[in-house]
Amino acid sequence: FNNKRILDGSSGAMWSSSDLNLKATINKGLISIDEFGQKVNHEGNYKIQIEAEPGEGQVQKTNIMSAINPETKTTYSASSARVVFALDVSGSMGGMVQQVKDNIEAFIDNMKAEGIENVEIGICTHGTNDRTDPNFTAYTYSDGSLWASDINEIKSVLDPITTPYSYDTYNLYAAQKAAETYGGNDGISRFMILITDNDHTPFSESNLAPVDAKTLYTTETVTAALEGDPSTQLDNFHLSIVSNRTDETSEFYSMVTNSGGLFFDKSSAWAADLVNNLTEKISSEIVTETTEEIVFPPSPDTKLSNITKFVSPSGDFLLDPPKQITISQGGKSTVVTLDASDTLKSLTDKINNAIGSDLGQNKYTSDSNHFASYVSKGVDNTSESVEGTILIRSAIPGKDGELYFSGDDDILNALGLNTIRESSESKFTASVYNAHTGQPIAQNVKATESAFIGLLPPDIDISVDPMAGVSAKWDDTTKRFIWARKENYEAMIHLKNNGITFQTGANNGEDFMIDLGDMSSEALDLSGVNLTTRESASRSIGIIDKAIKKVSGQRAKIGAYENALENTMNNLKTTSLNVTAAESRIRDADMAQEMMNFVKYQILNQSGTSMLAQANQLPSSVQSLFQ
Repeated sequence: FNNKRILDGSSGAMWSSSDLNLKATINKGLISIDEFGQKVNHEGNYKIQIEAEPGEGQVQKTNIMSAINPETKTTYSASSARVVFALDVSGSMGGMVQQVKDNIEAFIDNMKAEGIENVEIGICTHGTNDRTDPNFTAYTYSDGSLWASDINEIKSVLDPITTPYSYDTYNLYAAQKAAETYGGNDGISRFMILITDNDHTPFSESNLAPVDAKTLYTTETVTAALEGDPSTQLDNFHLSIVSNRTDETSEFYSMVTNSGGLFFDKSSAWAADLVNNLTEKISSEIVTETTEEIVFPPSPDTKLSNITKFVSPSGDFLLDPPKQITISQGGKSTVVTLDASDTLKSLTDKINNAIGSDLGQNKYTSDSNHFASYVSKGVDNTSESVEGTILIRSAIPGKDGELYFSGDDDILNALGLNTIRESSESKFTASVYNAHTGQPIAQNVKATESAFIGLLPPDIDISVDPMAGVSAKWDDTTKRFIWARKENYEAMIHLKNNGITFQTGANNGEDFMIDLGDMSSEALDLSGVNLTTRESASRSIGIIDKAIKKVSGQRAKIGAYENALENTMNNLKTTSLNVTAAESRIRDADMAQEMMNFVKYQILNQSGTSMLAQANQLPSSVQSLFQ
């Protein structure tokens, strides 16, 4: 009003402190009247010391999560196969790459002619006996998968290979590399063809008969499959291994070549036999139905779309479209968005970051990764004893640290949070001293919830950080935060009276002071109102009742001020009228006196003139007698 703030407490007193977390609530000014009727000003600088006895922080737990695994048995086509060509590009073999590309294309055509519509090809090139060499590569393709059915992609992969390597290679490493890169258990038939020349073949045909061949499944089985007599060499190029990863059998085929290049001509006996055998194996695969299996506990990387709690009874995924939940604590809130890409781990990380960063709990502990944690492996006799749950912890003891979740009802039901450890308040003991003289102002004042009512005179409330004098540290043995007392909290506060003073009388000291308290929502503690749970709503009723009483008292105080000022104004108006009337009467009385004097002097003047005229007539009368 008139450029002055009335209801923020600044019309009572001004304050500042050495700690931004310390808050003063101004309920009235700093002037009081002592027993002698004298005004006492309490403004000045005060030292506040607080000793804390730590309480406990809240711990919540979600529903027990289980996952549906739809990939236990996958449906795959009986007319598809995946074939890996492990291609030696060293030595003389490097000059035959173009022929190999052409012959792979002929191989694909021959397979399709037998009714195998989808032949996916993988390429593993090798020119070194070191599997960690970057030139020892299993190629991926433009579509992002390990497989390509387009021969042009195969050719483009092999195009850069123009210069043979200068050192010998061993096919063992090529088989290992291909098996590791293209391995898998998704039900799709896989076959491996190892292509090399006769100079680099450390095994003989006789030692790779079907009865002795092994599936290229691990490094050990690869080694067993390729063991042989290195002194026995085959002429030209040969097909070394055909391995079916699905039924764990391997077959060996000798090969003839045309002009030194691998030639998949169906008219050749070995080529026709190869195509026929592969076709028979592929076509005989059984197509299975996709089944669902309940997995417990699900791994942290399990997508929420596979978590049963996040799928409605009608089969709809709850996060399609994305949903939001709000996390509130200590008068602050933050929003977490969940979508179809989230996993149990990413959900946990989002909640953890929201509590730590957005709600500011990171500043209270260096262990900022434990506000939320997913339990994939239970630890007995701890809060993490129940597998498949997400634990949500607060590092702040008491009500100020309690976490409340609100938002989409379906998501909240999916989380199913319940409190497994209630919070308990820290206990604070405060003392106040004059900062300059050390004189005690208040000593050993007890409080909970870090709020001190009327700690400073006259009726100034103080609230401090709920972690004042308290530290929080993660204990990995018990899987919980441990709170401990640290050094006493100490802060300085400066108070200056700023009440509104009206001069209501004519004399010194005849004045009237108005001091109004802080009526902001923060001062009324309305920031602590939360209606997300029954317990928080019940607690909020008390907060609102307290705020109503405080506002009602302030309104009564303002009404009293207004009545007093109105009475003063009426009295002043009456006095002013009386004074004006008296002054007017006095002024009127003086005018009458002056008129009387004026008339008197006028009569005297006229009388004198008349007498003078009469005196002048006497000589004339005498003269006329003589005449």
